[in-house]
Amino acid sequence: RVGFLLFRRPVSEADTRALVATSREGTDLSKSFYTGLALALETMLVSPRFLFDIDVTELNPLKAGARRLDAYSKAARLSFFLWNTTPDQELLEAAASGDLHTDQGLDTQVDRLMAAPRVEHGVRAFFSDMLGFERIGDLAKDSVIYPQFSRAAKADMSEQTLRTIINLLLGEDGDYRDLLTTRQTFMTRALGVVYGLPVSDGGHWIPYDIPEESDRAGILTQMSFLASYSHTGRSSPTLRGKAIRELLLCQPVPDPPPNVNFSLVEDTTSTDRPTARDRLTPHRTRRACASCHRVMDPLGLSLENFDGVGSYRNEENGVPIDTSGELDGVQFDGPVTLGQAVREHPALPGCFIKRISEYAMRRSLTQEDDGWVEFLTVRFANSAYRLRALLKVIATSDDFYKPFLSSRNAIAEVQQ
Repeated sequence: RVGFLLFRRPVSEADTRALVATSREGTDLSKSFYTGLALALETMLVSPRFLFDIDVTELNPLKAGARRLDAYSKAARLSFFLWNTTPDQELLEAAASGDLHTDQGLDTQVDRLMAAPRVEHGVRAFFSDMLGFERIGDLAKDSVIYPQFSRAAKADMSEQTLRTIINLLLGEDGDYRDLLTTRQTFMTRALGVVYGLPVSDGGHWIPYDIPEESDRAGILTQMSFLASYSHTGRSSPTLRGKAIRELLLCQPVPDPPPNVNFSLVEDTTSTDRPTARDRLTPHRTRRACASCHRVMDPLGLSLENFDGVGSYRNEENGVPIDTSGELDGVQFDGPVTLGQAVREHPALPGCFIKRISEYAMRRSLTQEDDGWVEFLTVRFANSAYRLRALLKVIATSDDFYKPFLSSRNAIAEVQQ
């Protein structure tokens, strides 16, 4: 029974006998039945069949000479995508009965998985990956410059963004693009210190509506983005602008050449160049730097009202901060209108489709996937950019269940 869940398919008679023999040997040596049983379980937990998601294929009876994933591999791919975990008993039983190879059976299981609370775990895992939240664990700030950057605030910053995402996309079934402009979020007391808000409810999360007159709106003005894409002791318009281009618009920006002089940018006490905009001007005008900085800096400079941890400020070194900028021909005058410009950017939906497709398939996309990506992009737009509808389309698509080929750097096991 345990092997069925761990290996995500029935355990063969030969494997069962080998595991029972391991358990018996462990019992004889330790004089403890439970120690022997634990040894057999440990053997399963270090097996490649548990640690790796191995595609098993079979002949496709509907297409002569073609192969397809077997039902258990389909169950695993579906569960890891929607739930970020191994298939449950009911999904494996649907695989055993052959229901997953029928349109109705697959629809039934997809609807069941999407209606379950566990779908939130899958969405959280995807957005944590997409937004690079793994970098937060190693994030450090100068405690003298940013005393408000507490351990509790650091622990809450990614959770705030994930709660915002889950509430909008799953709770309200809202438009994905509204993540860039929403004023509905959640707060804790630790975050309130950074945001300059009086949150009195201890370490508990409370819903919070950002006032219309505030310069905060959308996830780009939340601490998880602002602090992650800043340096230890200062903000970074370049890092923030680069992140917007690459993470949200899928527009790669080359790394800087090895001989760049960063001394002017790092001198935050300069009286000649008191603001980040002043200090970055040479990088936007020098030929070797301008081509990249012109596409990054205007976006990041519009977020300069927020310091290196995300606290609000009007001035830097006593000089008012200029937050105007331009995104591919669209002008904006601050963080809120930047969010609106990114929301309306034509590359935003397609980039999201690329990100979630790669996450679903667990590999980089190839030219062969272009048709599927275009299909998903159209369906996403037709659904008014609803995540739930997109998850259903992906999970019931034939392309989602294509076997991984060795030429795509994946593991394939062929079952004759």
